[in-house]
Amino acid sequence: PAPTPAPTAAPPSTPRPRIVLNTGIINTTWDTDGPPIPVLGVSVFVNADLLVRLLNSIDYHVEKVVIIHNGKHPLVSETLEKLRAEQPGWIIQSYPENLGCAGAWNAVLDAAPQARYHIISNDDIAFKPGTLKRYALGVEHQIELVERGESNKVILYPSHGNLGMLSPPWSCFAILAHAVNTIGRFDTNFWPVYHEDYDYMVRMARAGLWQALVPRTTVQHGWATDKYEPGMERASKDQGKVAVLEEYKVQQKRHERGSPYFALKWGIAETPGIYDAVNGYWNQTCAINQGKMVCTPQPNVLYANPFNDPSLPLSFVKWDPALRQCLQLGTNPPCRYNHSLLPHPDLVPHKTYNAAWKRWR
Repeated sequence: PAPTPAPTAAPPSTPRPRIVLNTGIINTTWDTDGPPIPVLGVSVFVNADLLVRLLNSIDYHVEKVVIIHNGKHPLVSETLEKLRAEQPGWIIQSYPENLGCAGAWNAVLDAAPQARYHIISNDDIAFKPGTLKRYALGVEHQIELVERGESNKVILYPSHGNLGMLSPPWSCFAILAHAVNTIGRFDTNFWPVYHEDYDYMVRMARAGLWQALVPRTTVQHGWATDKYEPGMERASKDQGKVAVLEEYKVQQKRHERGSPYFALKWGIAETPGIYDAVNGYWNQTCAINQGKMVCTPQPNVLYANPFNDPSLPLSFVKWDPALRQCLQLGTNPPCRYNHSLLPHPDLVPHKTYNAAWKRWR
């Protein structure tokens, strides 16, 4: 018999070309060895300096970079004009009236509604070298698990922030298309910020979905490296940003951190014990017992459906323009959602909001 030919060594793989961005404001290089990130979106309010830091920390290829400018801070506007000229393929949108946190997140989703997933970040985040590639590969793996019915994790966070601790949830997250297709977009009646994230978590839990961390992914949150200092904290000390922030603080005070609207929608404005970004506990009391986490289910403290209405889908949002006007301008305080906009308003108590009990009567 003819001798078996010796196996030939496989030719070495050709490294994929890297994308060099060196245009003035942006000076970074993107790794292309792996599936690209479909969308990376960021909302910026007053921190042009932190936005530039974030953009220069991107070291893995992205199909669509989306920047949403909330408000009209002049330095941010000037920076974005330069970016439009340097990066004409990027999607840069400005909303002087301020869409709010939920509105900006929705604008990122709308920029590429068919994307497999979107990464959405605060402007005060920076990615550590190599993190973005590990993050993207971890998200792709989770998509495969979800599509096979082997996972329910549809919101994914970086695993570490400053000082090796957990990165604050929702400051940077990947949202899978499965989440948006199942429970919809973010509720823009939460404005300018707060409780839009808790609302989405309640809706996820009601749909049997949850969240997880992507291992070995580290971000820097804020300026400080030795402590947790969000960008807004330092911005409040910057005289060039103070006037814009003062107006924001007044609006946020009218918003009451979103508690009255959240309580109207879900029954109570505080939900102790519901949230653990690592393990996804929901209405459970958990403790370590002999080296194992033991969790005891607790009775539901929230409505099973939005506004206590079984006929409403978890995606239900009915925007109240009068509430937004009150929050923006202070007309007709206190600022309360018009319950008559609901299909069945009598299913929820709505006469008086008790801030101490965080409930409606």
